[in-house]
Amino acid sequence: MLDKTLQPVTVMFIQVGDARFSRWEKQDHSVLCCDEKARLVEEHHRAAIAYSQALRALNQQKKILSAPEYQRLRKTVDEKAAESEKARLALQRHQAEHGC
Repeated sequence: MLDKTLQPVTVMFIQVGDARFSRWEKQDHSVLCCDEKARLVEEHHRAAIAYSQALRALNQQKKILSAPEYQRLRKTVDEKAAESEKARLALQRHQAEHGC
């Protein structure tokens, strides 16, 4: 069971735009983060990479694939896209409910 208590962390710089380091920053530079958010961010990151890799494979091979092979790979891409979206929504839901 993950501890869902907030843990204050002090940082000097936050890399803006990188979801893995996205945190709420207070004026005194302390940030709020929890283990569940960190887990969800990592899960979304992995799912987005898997989707990107599947889509890249499809685009690189689409001209040489047979129709059944293309459909199989297209199905994989669609599944990876759905997994990535599910992970993104779980992270957004946690942020909205938990405030971190």
